[in-house]
Amino acid sequence: MSVLDLEKVTDDAIMVPRNEIIDINVNSNWKSIMRQLTYSPPGPYRAVPQHDG
Repeated sequence: MSVLDLEKVTDDAIMVPRNEIIDINVNSNWKSIMRQLTYSPPGPYRAVPQHDG
């Protein structure tokens, strides 16, 4: 997709609704992170924001 194609694209095709975004606390243990990624809808994820705390 190029900038020229953006006039044909709806915002639904690009943006993720806020209630469908998950984030990962980098201070969590690995098992907790994997559980969150495995059982959180909608998955699979292309990008997951990370935070410290």
